[in-house]
Amino acid sequence: MMIVAEAFIRALKLDVYFTVPGRFTIPLNISLERSGAGKVMIPDERCAGHAADGYARVSGKPAGLVVSAGPGALNATLPVATAFRDNIPLILIVGDVPTYSKGSLAVEEVELMEVFKPICKEAIYINGEEKIAGALRLAKSSSRAPRRPVLIDFPLDVQEEESRLSYEREEVEEREEENIGEEVREVVKLLRDSKKPLILVGNGCLKAHELVAKLAEKHKIPVAYTLMGWCMAWPKPSVSVGFCGIRGFRTANKALQECDLLLALGARLSEATIAHGLNSEATIIQVLIDDPMHKRASIKVRASCESFVKALLKQYRGGEKSWVQHETEPFYESKAFKIITRLLIESGCSVLSLDMGQSSMWALEAIKHGWSGPILYPGGLATMGFSIPAAIGAQLAKPNSKVLSITGDGGALMNLPALHVISRLKLPIIVAVFNNGVYGMVRSKQLRDYGLASDVEVGFKGFREIAEATGMRYLKVEKEDDLKNLSEGPLLVEVEVDADDVPPTTKKLFPKTQRFHE
Repeated sequence: MMIVAEAFIRALKLDVYFTVPGRFTIPLNISLERSGAGKVMIPDERCAGHAADGYARVSGKPAGLVVSAGPGALNATLPVATAFRDNIPLILIVGDVPTYSKGSLAVEEVELMEVFKPICKEAIYINGEEKIAGALRLAKSSSRAPRRPVLIDFPLDVQEEESRLSYEREEVEEREEENIGEEVREVVKLLRDSKKPLILVGNGCLKAHELVAKLAEKHKIPVAYTLMGWCMAWPKPSVSVGFCGIRGFRTANKALQECDLLLALGARLSEATIAHGLNSEATIIQVLIDDPMHKRASIKVRASCESFVKALLKQYRGGEKSWVQHETEPFYESKAFKIITRLLIESGCSVLSLDMGQSSMWALEAIKHGWSGPILYPGGLATMGFSIPAAIGAQLAKPNSKVLSITGDGGALMNLPALHVISRLKLPIIVAVFNNGVYGMVRSKQLRDYGLASDVEVGFKGFREIAEATGMRYLKVEKEDDLKNLSEGPLLVEVEVDADDVPPTTKKLFPKTQRFHE
């Protein structure tokens, strides 16, 4: 006899599932074991969710996240929301209370469809085996543009039923965008006439990035990136000018200011991306599949970037468009900056996982001096505590590579379960904790706007003991040369930095309002 949960898992055929078991996932967890599916237990739903996210960012394929009802599902909301904002596919499978308990305020009952609706692409409630085929179609949709998490709400009693149906996971064909011929012809003419064209690659253009690189290399069209596009698209073409934005490359930001034609592919043109300005006379062409179009876009193409760039490659026959002058990026006297720059070289790692905090802001400065691999960065939701568990997923996605996680003391303290798993699985991950004793970004803004700081002290001094307790090697780094002593992971590196070792910010978002100023 095969139960419905096992039949579903076998038909779903994901490469890996990250899970935290609970009483409403027992049939699902047993089915994972029986089916021989790849699975990793991480004793915290938030960490498990970020690990699933990290796996998808590096592999390009969704992972499963299997959690139990109530507190387990609610703990998963942060990683699901993080994946949603960054367009990352993820299959969330929640073992729910039995169908006959729904609406009775049963222990652990939460209205999951309402909770997850704002942060999932689609959701389905499996109140009978006949819904499995729909759940499989929905799981497939997670990987199609726009790539985002989906929820499969799976009640316990349905999981345990004897499976009576035979089904295979349906293959859903990619829908080719239609009726863009006129827009493509118009773009071809504009591109031919342009003296200073610039392609801007956003996070929504990842599947088309290889095509974009081919177009840009052939015609020497400069390519800039949003920060999230830069992190996720690799390898970069030789005509890349870096990423734009608050912490962007000087060359990329200047190119935005001077281009006469901007072809924005899968990029929303957010305030952070164009913080340093965009030529007010430039013609803007924006290609998006579902996000809101920018008000300044002259030509708005509602299509997948893949369909659009394929068509553009076939039709465009213009000459070379090289025009950008590259500018040198600065080096800083900051201890954090120097050690991170050296760490990127000495670690031998090829995947970088970042957090939200000052250490990651310094890392974004350091990568301008030679880093070329994928970067995991929770840019949409600015999620602290992301780096370490995401590194687990990345390492499992690329087992022959080494992953470097850079985080602050605040982010590291959220991740004891993830550190334990790194050690338990003997993953060759290097976790670098930059310990400044405070919530540095919040402190800096408080001091800048109000002249004093409040409630930002962390003051934790026990990372050596955490490393010993979790079975990780430990290295205290005081200066750059100490990095010559790096050993293989699992390794926890601690770098104590001053709270005033603050990354430069040439542009500020969310300035203090006049009301508070008064």
